[in-house]
Amino acid sequence: MMITKLHPHRQSARADGEGVDDVVAVLAREQLALERLLFRLHHTRGILARDDERFLGMAADELEAAAHTVRELEAARAAVVGGATSACCSDGTLRSMAEQAPEPYGSMLAEHRASLGRLAGEIGALLESTTDLAADRLAELQGDTHATRFRRSRRRRRAIDDLDRAMAAAGYESVLAASSSLRLPSLVTFLS
Repeated sequence: MMITKLHPHRQSARADGEGVDDVVAVLAREQLALERLLFRLHHTRGILARDDERFLGMAADELEAAAHTVRELEAARAAVVGGATSACCSDGTLRSMAEQAPEPYGSMLAEHRASLGRLAGEIGALLESTTDLAADRLAELQGDTHATRFRRSRRRRRAIDDLDRAMAAAGYESVLAASSSLRLPSLVTFLS
């Protein structure tokens, strides 16, 4: 499902800013999607911190859905920016677009660049923390107490059978798999 469509009369950016409207619109949607992704990461991190293994699968599914939306918007951004940058700037980065766009578009693009950069940094840090915590909990579940990095007072794990252990391990592995799909290299390149 494509989230945005190019208007046929807005295939390239002109000096009056036409085409930049589409870029600003897709950046606003991308910012919202990244905020939702950040929320889902916070939620998943909370589940991990509370050792509530029942909800790990659902949290991983929500992360996957949020990541899918972000990837769709990255594709939409690439399409929209490709048309807009052909007339205004050569390198296709948001920095150069903001510098070369007429006002008020230049300021709007600069604000989006700052917001998206902040979100990318927050997502990166929280993603690393979430992945580390999930890997730590999985190692602990599998009996590798030397591998755990997060030394804190935890509730004692109740005695669980092999099926419960396998289900919990699958939940941690789902979170790790979902986390691996959340890298944002195209966004970072676009912001530079």
